Amino acid sequence: MNSAIYATDKKGDRFEVVLFMNELSEKEMAKLSRRLNEFLFRSLTSDEYQTKLSRELTEGDMEIEQEG
Repeated sequence: MNSAIYATDKKGDRFEVVLFMNELSEKEMAKLSRRLNEFLFRSLTSDEYQTKLSRELTEGDMEIEQEG
């Protein structure tokens, strides 16, 4: 499963996010499919989420909780 999003904010800043995922189980793929849009949206719009995501990726633990 691969995904790409290109966005421009109101200030004219451009963003590009590209995700490449392989060897996902059917369960992982279904879960990811349900949450991918929210993940991408929050990654682009929330400074707090970007900080948390950066920290989690740096530490190598991608278990990011969902709000809601």
